[in-house]
Amino acid sequence: MNGLLLTVDGPSGLGKSTAVAATARALRAAGHTVHTATGPSATPYGQAVRAAAATMRGRALALAVAADRLHQLDTDVRPRRAAGTTVLLDRYLPSTLVLQRADGVDTDFLLAVNEGADVPDLAVLLTADPTPCSAASPTAAPGTASNSTPPPPPANCGSTRRPSPCSNGSATGSTPWTPPT
Repeated sequence: MNGLLLTVDGPSGLGKSTAVAATARALRAAGHTVHTATGPSATPYGQAVRAAAATMRGRALALAVAADRLHQLDTDVRPRRAAGTTVLLDRYLPSTLVLQRADGVDTDFLLAVNEGADVPDLAVLLTADPTPCSAASPTAAPGTASNSTPPPPPANCGSTRRPSPCSNGSATGSTPWTPPT
């Protein structure tokens, strides 16, 4: 039995890591074996990609991020899924398409260098008003997830019912998801 691939993408500081952690807890409570990961990966190469993002841009960064993603799929994600583990990824291809496209990289190039990336069983895209969220998370580098604790959100950035800054509570396909039994 193959495990599921679930991805969560959205702006830095919006609550992706919080959503991944909460989903992992819910799935584990329902009896599922779950592995969480980030993009870029936690491998030495993934960490080098994060560090290089401070000075690398454009196609070079797109290639580095894609290489890390494909390596992560081959060495971590696919073997775990083959063993029946559900894999939750904090940032995947949608983040690349948004962040690196904003960095001037052509969409066709991005799709070509990410050819072979697995299609998720469920892709969650968190959204928010970009103005207050960009003010609340100035440290994220293009193509990377922020590892820093974001500053408190501006007063107009989101709901008080969720602990993550810049969360307006909306998500594409925001119907609550129930894990399979």
